Amino acid sequence: MPSADIGIPDLAIALAVSDTELASWCDRGQLLWTITRAGQRRVRFAEAVRFIRREHLLVADVAAMGLDPAHDPAIGRRTETAAVYEAMVAVDERALSDILLIWLLHGRSLAEIFDGPVRGALEQIGCFWESEPIRGVGVEHRASDVCMRALATIEPILEPVAADAPPCCGGSLEGDQHGIASAMVALVLADAGYRVINFGPNTPIEVLLATAGEQHAKGVWLSVTSRTTPDTVLGDQLNVLSRSLRAIGASLFLGGQRLYEQPQLIPDQSALLPSMAALHGHALELMPGLRVGRRRRSA
Repeated sequence: MPSADIGIPDLAIALAVSDTELASWCDRGQLLWTITRAGQRRVRFAEAVRFIRREHLLVADVAAMGLDPAHDPAIGRRTETAAVYEAMVAVDERALSDILLIWLLHGRSLAEIFDGPVRGALEQIGCFWESEPIRGVGVEHRASDVCMRALATIEPILEPVAADAPPCCGGSLEGDQHGIASAMVALVLADAGYRVINFGPNTPIEVLLATAGEQHAKGVWLSVTSRTTPDTVLGDQLNVLSRSLRAIGASLFLGGQRLYEQPQLIPDQSALLPSMAALHGHALELMPGLRVGRRRRSA
């Protein structure tokens, strides 16, 4: 994550506007700012990102915001997936965080980023062990760790959810140690306006049910990748979960490679969502009054 705050001159350079225009946004309350002991106005980095995305502004100079333009895949000859893959394999948290933040500043949605280059890079890393089994396990574990740390830098820059925002909770199935998909689901739902509770990997279904009831959750998500649970047992668990959630007025969002390959396990009236974009759209259909992800206007 770049510096915690940005000076008005630097932010003006980043947006290719005058200091006066930027100060006027501050004076009108569109952009929150603080004053240092020396009397200088500064803007929190997270607030600057939220303002840029909210107002659909174009960023002319990411370096002025403390991001390394060399990490922007658009500048080099790499594909976007290759850029993410290289940062993950190199365990370069700064590069990966910069890539994600640059794309967000350029108006990309989280769903678009996660469904495209991030998913592509993770799939490549997941196949690494086929050619180098021993090294592949180490690469996958380290890449997963750096990915989780980079994803953690996104949450603070999202718009704060309303105090009365509908709750959603979820995680990965008990016995499933993969937590990246659940973390991305939580970010997509938070960006859509939901108050999220992400339990991460290895989450017992009983925990999801109890939390959904206590929090009056609008939805529950479950990622299923592990194959350790027999089909009949998993099918029964999902049916119990689906029926119990419907009884309290909550929806079940399902995902994960195992369910994509075995759709017969999916209970009736439950949503199998093959992408983050599908999840985002489904979440907004449930609560049409929630905010919609912002898009950058044309240059």
